[in-house]
Amino acid sequence: MFVSVVMAVYNAEDYVEEAIKSILNQTYHQIELIIVNDASTDRTHEILESIKDSKVKIIHLDKNQGAAHCLNLGIKQANGSWIAIQDADDLSLPNRIEEQVKYVTKNPGIAAVGSFIHCIHGKEIISKELLLMEEEGYNASSEHLKEHRFFSSFICHGSVMFSKSVFDQLGGYNPAYKIAYDYDLWMRMLEILPFHKLPKVLYEYRIHQDSLSRLKRQDTVNEVWLISSKNIQKNLADRLNRKPHFVIIGDRWTCKEFKNVACTENSLSVYDLYYKNNRSLSSKIYKLYCTGKVDAVIFLNSYKLLGIYEQLKQQGLIFNENLFRIMV
Repeated sequence: MFVSVVMAVYNAEDYVEEAIKSILNQTYHQIELIIVNDASTDRTHEILESIKDSKVKIIHLDKNQGAAHCLNLGIKQANGSWIAIQDADDLSLPNRIEEQVKYVTKNPGIAAVGSFIHCIHGKEIISKELLLMEEEGYNASSEHLKEHRFFSSFICHGSVMFSKSVFDQLGGYNPAYKIAYDYDLWMRMLEILPFHKLPKVLYEYRIHQDSLSRLKRQDTVNEVWLISSKNIQKNLADRLNRKPHFVIIGDRWTCKEFKNVACTENSLSVYDLYYKNNRSLSSKIYKLYCTGKVDAVIFLNSYKLLGIYEQLKQQGLIFNENLFRIMV
């Protein structure tokens, strides 16, 4: 099996050479490495040009296009039947590709396989506790990934190897998403074939101090909302053969933002939004469901209103069927 490793790079002068070496030092040798430089303004261009290896193909862009565009471009040039992603500031352990090739060979009929990860820091030291917190979600099982797919992505992008034919069938990454383009692709893959996670640490994911801040967190959440709600709506519409109607539960600010972002963009049909906790709310919502006025509840993950979510489950609503949770 020939594997094409694809890397999108933008201003990664501090780490890109190490990332490249982690691929060239793989125990599995039937590989090529395609690197797309997204018009970097630091020393990335110079570093890439210094790499002299027949397995490496480098594409330089004159204009910054975004990671999704770069990955689509690199994969279009790929000769492999399977694509392994490598992010420019992370590291693949030496046996990563070998282990993933063995796995997909033994498990035909899957779209992709990720792996468990180990979090490392960059130049700025990050506490072990914070690194472990970052690892926790990414090291959840394949079953957890499937069950909680509407909540958020539990897959480290750079750890994934996927079928090129499935990727082509789905039309690749959607460049409209600047942050959660990987989550969007995984969701579409999960609709047609299983997505597995190998329970071995095969990838080192680098955490930077600014990635732990909340500076761009809402941008990430907004894209997750768009992707999750779009797929929830499609899931229900396929079952109901019509456009579904929703109730949204969350705190006041979150409900307002979700309405402005996801409900507007995805044209969700929303009966009402509830953000005040009271004893009769779950009964009111359940009655709306039983009388056919609403088809499902989207719970925006508010801990203050978690009791309402649990009450709806007790009353008979079913997780991922008519009761959904989304990250906030």
